[in-house]
Parts: sequence; C-alpha cells; structure tokens
Amino acid sequence: MAWGSEASLLAPTAPGAVSTSDHPAISIGTRITSSTAGRVTAIRWYCPAGWANPGTVHASLYRSAGDRAAYVALASPVAGTWNRIELPEPVELPASSWTVSMWLPTRTTGADYAFTAARFASPVTSGDLVGSAGAFDYSVGSVYPSNTTTTFFGVDVVWQTGLPDSGEIPTGYPTQTDTGPASGVTLTNYAGPTTIPSGTYTGKRFPALSGTGFYDSDANDLTFTDCEFLSGVVFRGDRLVVERTRIAGGISLSGVNTATLSRLDVHHSGTDLVHITSDTGQCRDIHIADSILSDPTPIAGAHSDGIQVRGVQGLTIERCAIDMGPWVLVSGGEVLNAALFLQNAQGGNRDVRVEDCYLNGAGFTLVSDVVAGTSPSKTTDGDPKTTTAPCHSPAPRPPWPRTNADTQRHHRHHRCR
Repeated sequence: MAWGSEASLLAPTAPGAVSTSDHPAISIGTRITSSTAGRVTAIRWYCPAGWANPGTVHASLYRSAGDRAAYVALASPVAGTWNRIELPEPVELPASSWTVSMWLPTRTTGADYAFTAARFASPVTSGDLVGSAGAFDYSVGSVYPSNTTTTFFGVDVVWQTGLPDSGEIPTGYPTQTDTGPASGVTLTNYAGPTTIPSGTYTGKRFPALSGTGFYDSDANDLTFTDCEFLSGVVFRGDRLVVERTRIAGGISLSGVNTATLSRLDVHHSGTDLVHITSDTGQCRDIHIADSILSDPTPIAGAHSDGIQVRGVQGLTIERCAIDMGPWVLVSGGEVLNAALFLQNAQGGNRDVRVEDCYLNGAGFTLVSDVVAGTSPSKTTDGDPKTTTAPCHSPAPRPPWPRTNADTQRHHRHHRCR
C-alpha cells in the first residue's frame, strides 16, 4: 500500500478559547469518520498558552470503546501551539468511525485545555475526514472518552489516505487479503503481561504499547492462531508456531529452536520486518511460508530489511512476498537495506533455502555473504534471461542495486546451501 500526503481535520487552526477552571484529570478527544481507508501516523494536540505542565499527558487512538489501537506518552508538551505526537507504528484503518483522545492529569493552576465551543454543531469535513463531535470523560487515568459534545478540544490526527501501489505483487503470491486472521474471526483483546507466558492463543488482539514498547516471551511451546499484534514482538523460546496472524511492528526470533511462521501479514516496522538471530543461542529449523512482509516504516538511522538472518542453522522461506515498497530517505539518510539480508554473523548461516518467493528490494533485493553456491534469479517482467550472482562468504553485494529512481522488482528462486 502506498500513502497520500498528510492531512488533518482542523489543525493547524488553533482553538479559539482556553479553559482555566476545569482542573480535574480528564480525557478529551474528537470523534472522526474516514470516508476511505488510510492510516493515522501521529496525534496532534493543541497545548494551551498558560499550561503549567503538571505531568505527562497521554495520547490514544481508539477504533471503538475498549479497543485502543495506539497509546503514547508526551512528557513535556509545548504550550501555545500544536504538539505532534508520533505513534509507535502507523495504525491502518478501514473507512470507519474512530476516536482520538488526550488524557490530561489533574491541574491546580494555569490553563486546562484549549477549545472551540459549538465547533461540531454540524459535522466538519476536511478531505477524507469528517469530525462529528467532541468527546470527554473525567478519569484518574487514560480512558475512552464516552461522553460527547459539540465542543472541539484541540485534539486531531495526522492522516494519510491509502493509495494503490504503483507496482502490484504478481498474481499467485500472498497479499493482505489471504494472510492474517481468517475471515469471520472476532478478535478479543489480550489482557495479560507484555512478557507473554507459554500457552495457545487464538483470536487475540495484542493492543498497541506505549512508545517503542514491544511484546516478548522466553516461553517454550507457544502457539498463536488468528491473532493480531499492534506492537512488535520478540520470541526466545523453542517450538514456536505463529499462523494466520497480523503483526504491526515486526517479529524477532532470538535463539529459537524450531519455529513455523505461516500466513503472516507483517508490516510497519521501524527496523526489520523479520529478524532472525542467534545472539541468545543457536537459531535452528525456522520455516516461513505463505506470508507477506511489506510497508516498512524505517526510523532515522535504520538498517531496515524485509528479513535479516544472522547465524541460523536451517532456514526455509517459501511462497512469500517481501515488498519493501518505494525507495525513501529518512532525515536525508538511506534506511532501506535489502528485501533479504543473509548476514555473515554469529557463526554464519547454514542450510538456507529460499524458493518461489517474490522479493522487491530496497537498496538491494538480496544481500548474501554467508554460504557457498550460486543464486539464480529471474525478473517478474517476463524477461526470460536468467542471471547468477555470487552467494559465498564473504561476497560482494549482488548486482541488483536500486537507486532512488529505480523501482525494479525481482522474482528470486534461491537455493543456498
């Protein structure tokens, strides 16, 4: 999925008044409907002039009451202006109604919040967004603001409309429609600790964590079926099964012995979409199949790969689509490395097989400097020419670099042993 330019509902227009006498802790927000599918990348909050900075404020995005899609803290808001609060990962939303909110701690003096009375006396439309109401709830902690009003409280979003990809994944490879939770599955929110205990999890949504937080587990014998993670996850235990699961933020395997990952939709990681490493022990017997890895959102200074592999003994990747999307620079720097990076680290990689996969490179489609042999490749544009690239340790990067203007896409069949 590609994304349109950034937009908001009412920002950068500032609210017209400031409350100075409503001091209890309060959640304030805005009810918004998007007429098309898109994503929220940040929350905007107008911090009023005279704000006395009583403590950390918290921003949330709710799909509905009780279904919080994102949560992030802001310790030091800047008074008298719009504050942009980046979400840990962008939240994709269908054409639907949702709520964005801010929780403000108890105040004893100074300004409380900025507002415009009766701004939602009738719906406010801006592009794909329609604001229908303000929302509020007095509470000692961040909660869904269940009460509505015509008042605008200076809470807004940074929105991007979803656009069709300029180059579609070829027919026959996995897409978002045939990966992730099965159609008809109703997800219920996981309410356990962020360090996930051993067990079988079916139909669970793991809510977004604050900031750059992620889920993790050292437990053995974990199984996830028809689940969704709204933050990244790190696994270190053995005998892992993850199937028909959507993961925003990436998945890491560290020292895992035996893992099966199938029909996954992994997207919007600030670093690698899938990271396989032996930094806590030998990673062995990893099987990834029928999955799509796409839409990375690399942070400044990142070395972002579709799959990065370091020191694995036995890896099969088959019938997968790894689509790193268009070339981007972040803070002026190159952040996209490779669709598949087999790195000569932590003892090197052995018994690696990559077959019937679609790889759309970043800086490179494939970087392999770890195993002996050759790697046949064939382009997806119907060109029958087959080339081979070195696949040994150490090796120069294969001859498929992509420059800023180049959007080449390659279909690779790799058997590296």
